Amino acid sequence: MVLAVAQKSKYFSRESDIVLLCLTHEHGYGNWTAIKQAIRRDTRCRFDHLFMSRSEQDLQRRLDILVKALEKEQNDKINGVTKVTKAMSKTNLEPKEGNEN
Repeated sequence: MVLAVAQKSKYFSRESDIVLLCLTHEHGYGNWTAIKQAIRRDTRCRFDHLFMSRSEQDLQRRLDILVKALEKEQNDKINGVTKVTKAMSKTNLEPKEGNEN
């Protein structure tokens, strides 16, 4: 799975998004106090003071955005929709099925 979130943030980096997902998996969705404490103790976030200063509500909002993006990506993968086919449909190009020699 590729973590490519449509909504970028000046408060959350790609690394902090990954840490947030991992810690939420570890502590459980809704345990924001425990997640926030774990962020402060985690060595991966040691120098990311902006990420450590986010409130519990900010963490919940960001995680909701990440989960929606990952669900959409998974649904697109199941349905066979990729970025390439989306781009081709926008430009009215047909994907090549193979080389015809």
